[in-house]
Amino acid sequence: MQPIMRYIPYMTSPGNHEIMVHNDSSSFIHYKNRFTMPNHDSMWYSWNISNSHFISYSSETIYDWVLDEIKNLQINWLINDLEIANKPENK
Repeated sequence: MQPIMRYIPYMTSPGNHEIMVHNDSSSFIHYKNRFTMPNHDSMWYSWNISNSHFISYSSETIYDWVLDEIKNLQINWLINDLEIANKPENK
């Protein structure tokens, strides 16, 4: 990927293959060290390109959070993000 990534913009999302089950403290460590994406700590984010709004949303980031906490954080973030994206001044 390195030769292509030098010339072509990219955005990534973590997946289940980044989780190191045997050691929660290092979950996603390789992903976080290789890719610097927005909102690096929670690993969900959004961005706009022209009139399109893109969302990177991963259900795999519940590595060291209580399930209800992460679910509520993600849902609240998504609702807020979509509300902001749908404001007329952001279109």
